[in-house]
Amino acid sequence: MTGVGVMAMAAAMLWYLGAIPIGSDDNDRVTNTAPVINSWSVINSVNGMMIRINASDMDNDISNVYIEAYANTTQLGSPVFEKVYWVNQSNANITDILILGNLPAGNYIIEAHAVDEAGKESNSSGFREFTVPP
Repeated sequence: MTGVGVMAMAAAMLWYLGAIPIGSDDNDRVTNTAPVINSWSVINSVNGMMIRINASDMDNDISNVYIEAYANTTQLGSPVFEKVYWVNQSNANITDILILGNLPAGNYIIEAHAVDEAGKESNSSGFREFTVPP
């Protein structure tokens, strides 16, 4: 067998085993990575808390993005406020004003995260503190 024949046979075997994909299709996703929160900002205003979130997922559509607020204690427990944004796209760009005046006076922390259609959860956006005055 010549060198060219050996190379062709090796390439065919690797393709057969799936190591070399031939062609690509949006439905042929194999990496299954979690979404990523690329950026987020929180701005307190007189009318509420303005949030901006940018998230992406390279291999699955983001199913939804969650904003959750917790009482600022040592253990998070259950969120005291949660808002869900339905996305169903590979990129999420969300801008919204949260009205948190119905929370009791106190100190809170807020965070965002995304979940893709495969059920993988993103990293947390990180926590930001805020206070609801009496």
